[in-house]
Formats: sequence, C-alpha cells, structure tokens
Amino acid sequence: MDFKKIIVTFIGVFLLIDLFLGYQLIQINAQARNNDDNAAVLNNMRSDNIKFDTLSTVSENGNYVGGDATDMQWAQTGSQKFVAMQTQIDADKHQLIVTPNEKLTLGKDLASARKMAGEMLKNKQTFLHGQRYRYSALATKTAGRQLVGNGHILVYQQVLPNRATTMGEVGQIKIYLNTHFELEKYTQTYISDTEVLREPMPTITAETAVIDLYQYNELPNNSVILWCKMGYSPLIEVDQNTVFVPTWFVLIQNGSKQNVLRINAFDGKLMN
Repeated sequence: MDFKKIIVTFIGVFLLIDLFLGYQLIQINAQARNNDDNAAVLNNMRSDNIKFDTLSTVSENGNYVGGDATDMQWAQTGSQKFVAMQTQIDADKHQLIVTPNEKLTLGKDLASARKMAGEMLKNKQTFLHGQRYRYSALATKTAGRQLVGNGHILVYQQVLPNRATTMGEVGQIKIYLNTHFELEKYTQTYISDTEVLREPMPTITAETAVIDLYQYNELPNNSVILWCKMGYSPLIEVDQNTVFVPTWFVLIQNGSKQNVLRINAFDGKLMN
C-alpha cells in the first residue's frame, strides 16, 4: 500500500473542504452584513414616518423578454372579424378601442360581470388574442380608484412566454362598464411575436427594491407604501422590438396623491 499517496490524497481533500467552508463562511458573513444594512435603512424609513407592511426578502427568477408592442397589424386585420362592434385604432398609444353597437349586459354585479368577461375573452368575434391575458385584481383595484365618474373597470394583463404577466398599459386590456354592468367599451394593447431572450436570472427582492427607492430619495416623509408587486414592463426599444424586464412596481400614497414607481428587478435602477 502506498501510504505516501494516501496521505497526499487526504491532505488534498482536507484542503478542498477548508476552501469550501471558508467560501461558505465569507458568503454567510456578507449576507449577515447585507441584512444588517437593510435593517438599518428600514429603521431610517420608519424614523421618517414612512409606513409599509412586511416586505418579501425572497429572490425570484426572471427573463429578458422581447416582442413588438408598436405594430398594429394584429388589430387592423383581426378586428374585421368582429360582430356588432365598432373599432378605432389609436396609433400614438398603439391601442385598439372597441365599442359595442348595442347595450351588452355582462352581469348583475362585478363578480358575475368578470365571469362573463372571461368567457368573452375567448370569443374571436369580440376580442383578439383574449386567451393570452390574465385577470389582475390589483390592477383592477388601482384602475377603479382612478376611474373618473361612475362605473366599473376590469383589467387584464398579457401573459408572456415565461408565464409571467405584464404590468402597466403595454400588454393590457381594460373593460369599461357602466353602473348597470353594461359594456361601454374596452381598450387593448398587445405585444406580438414575444420570445424569451435569455436564461432565467435572479431578481432583487421586494425589500431591496423599496430600499433602493428610499436611497434614490423617491419616498417622501410621512408617505405610505400601499403595495409592491412584480410584473414585466418595457426597458428599451431596438429596431421596433421592445425588450421587457421584470420590474418591481411600488404604489406610494403621499397625502391625497398616489404614484406608481418602477425599479428594474435585475439591477435595482429607477425606471422612468
């Protein structure tokens, strides 16, 4: 038996274990320092009377997603199949506006109207690519607060190839109802030719996104963070194609005013 060879092997194994444990210790210490730093910033926010609920410290995975958000060919050709609907295209907003020729009651309350709207989304004679949208309770609630006059609104966001959804006006359907839950009109924006551009990458947490906003001086004293939600929004346009990125949307209440702020969930930068 070659004892010298065995000893060398054991020494090599122990060195590898020491290196691994040393790396793990460095990572743990770095994470501990980061947690301490975050806790200090959150305490500063509380001192500034900025109110917020517990923020998630869990990182998610996301992708860069590409698509065409400006080409309206889908609306020009697809809307020709509509029945008893008048259509209009807003070229500046890249938006399709659809109004029924006659009154169309969707239900007796918002819940039944939402159920009927979900069925209508599958009908190609009333909606285009409706099966590619998902109801958003949060966007519906937010839009309802901003709605001028009486009535109701239902908001649906487009589902992307990675099964995530958009957030905001790009890739969105808004269904407007009157007080009798009759369809008045709906607006639609659509992202065509969507594709995942890169492999999944980790995102920053909701807590980190809010801390970034505070350090950018975007959170006024005495304000309230109503919610923090991740969705996809436009980052940049390249040759008529739009690149979408996972984004933290944060709704801020400052006095009587509300404002939605966006943070790039990959690099933590403030988005306009």
